[in-house]
Amino acid sequence: VKGFNLDGTKVTFENGYLTKTGDYAETGNTTETDNKENPYVNFADITKSADKYTFTLPNGARSGNVTVGKTVGGVTISSLNNINNNDDYGSVYASASEAKADDYSGCYNRLPNGTNNNLLTDDLFLDVWDLNSEAAKAESDGKADNAIMKINPKSGMIGFAFSNAAERFSMAGTINGTEYSYLKWNRTYDYMAYNSLAYDSTGHTYASSAGGDINISGPRWDFISLMSDRWGVVGDESKSNKEGGQHIKFDGIGQEGTVKDPTGSIRNIRKDRFKSSNYAVVRSGKTGNNASTYIYFAYYDLLNDEIRFRAGEFKDNNTNVSDIVGGQFPKHAKDSVFNYETIAGKCQIIATNTLDSESTTYGESKTLGNAGEYVDIGVTSDNVVVLVWYDGSDLRITYTTDTYNTDPQTIH
Repeated sequence: VKGFNLDGTKVTFENGYLTKTGDYAETGNTTETDNKENPYVNFADITKSADKYTFTLPNGARSGNVTVGKTVGGVTISSLNNINNNDDYGSVYASASEAKADDYSGCYNRLPNGTNNNLLTDDLFLDVWDLNSEAAKAESDGKADNAIMKINPKSGMIGFAFSNAAERFSMAGTINGTEYSYLKWNRTYDYMAYNSLAYDSTGHTYASSAGGDINISGPRWDFISLMSDRWGVVGDESKSNKEGGQHIKFDGIGQEGTVKDPTGSIRNIRKDRFKSSNYAVVRSGKTGNNASTYIYFAYYDLLNDEIRFRAGEFKDNNTNVSDIVGGQFPKHAKDSVFNYETIAGKCQIIATNTLDSESTTYGESKTLGNAGEYVDIGVTSDNVVVLVWYDGSDLRITYTTDTYNTDPQTIH
């Protein structure tokens, strides 16, 4: 803690303290004490050692605003950080517009970092993360790999998606009114990987993972699918990823044909096809029966050496695994076999390394240079989609300012 006149002060967490530790509380825990009978409190003494002031995090303290205060003669004097005007500038500027034009760097109730953000204020806020030491343990003493961590913007709860041991995929979601940081969600005959996870502002989750089964004796190569807690858990049987109904299998780890032979019959398979797969989601702003979330998905397609982009509209009333509006997340049956032309026509190819005189219109359509395996995607609150990727020599960026519609997105 930095400041002055700090001797004899306390730090107080304004959001109070826990009243229980949750579903994973140890035996003996009550509403006011932990399992070792240590009381939950929302304050701590600030102590001085040499020239440093420190405090120990209060037992059970909640995330939120904190204040530093001292009681003198029965009156508590508290820090002003969270109640002062962050835009005060005194005589530094002639007007508020001048302060704004200078990124508020002269406003004395701000604390710019001097490097890349002059908008930071002197407000005091502390995040407290309560992590369960028994969490994220894989099945059968296996490994939890390819982990992704997100924070639910509605509840503040931490959620995970990861490859769970040899056959399973786990992800966050709310099931029957109970929110989970992760549950066993899907399973296949071989390793599930190339995971992605996103929360929308209502707290619902959207995720993908690709199964690794290459049963080429029949047509049933494994799939990558769209999963959501709106549809529930896919299943915990080895056949769940191929036959489970609570997800949309929109592509596979194999295809027939290539960019140069788009309707060909020769089968090509790559377990690691869907590299750098990422979702970005944003609420549409629609209401009533039209309420929905726009979902965007981008990845590097190692099988075809392309960066691919998909867009869709997930209606709130889509609780029975109905089609995603837009047609870019097609539903495939468990025995589906599809060629390059079929799938390429359901997405937009952003970048490719296969362009030449023999390439098809799919490979040439709206491409923006060379592809690379490092891809990321984001979307702003007003539905501007931004895509970045490394093409092997340069960092590339593209964005769309078009409002989402059912046609493939126009990328600029």
